[in-house]
Amino acid sequence: MDQPIVNRVEASGLVQLELDRWISVPQVVSCDLAAELVDGWVLMEKPFREAVKKWDAAAYAGHDVAIHCSADAILPDWAWMLAASRIVELGGRPHVGTPQTVAGERLIAAIEGADVAEFEGQRVMVRGCASVGGPAALAAVVRKLQPVVKSLMFGEACSSVPVYKKR
Repeated sequence: MDQPIVNRVEASGLVQLELDRWISVPQVVSCDLAAELVDGWVLMEKPFREAVKKWDAAAYAGHDVAIHCSADAILPDWAWMLAASRIVELGGRPHVGTPQTVAGERLIAAIEGADVAEFEGQRVMVRGCASVGGPAALAAVVRKLQPVVKSLMFGEACSSVPVYKKR
């Protein structure tokens, strides 16, 4: 038992990639227009304009903001524009969609803009127990990494699924 313990994963040269450590996961703030509906189903221009003027900059400044309506109401196109305009005035970055949808889109944009120089010619394992991602983000990872890596796998070192191997 005088043999030193060897980490075979580390010795293999396998790069383990955890998405939430590689990419900054965007924080998305919700702007639910349902709160501005009159009687819970109709949006009137004058009350909406007054309500939008009262929105607090602290809630939106510096954030990606998901403008959506959780109520089953049909909103006029100008409402989305007014909301987006006010969010820009308050220092936010408006997007239309649920917070989950917008966060997914922002994550994919971050993956597409990421520097992959460190993965050039490497054997990369995308960790399977990541708390971020989902199918669309994983497809974006493949799109970004496959042209530069030697091989790409998914899972954990003890049980991985080969995804791509350069010929």
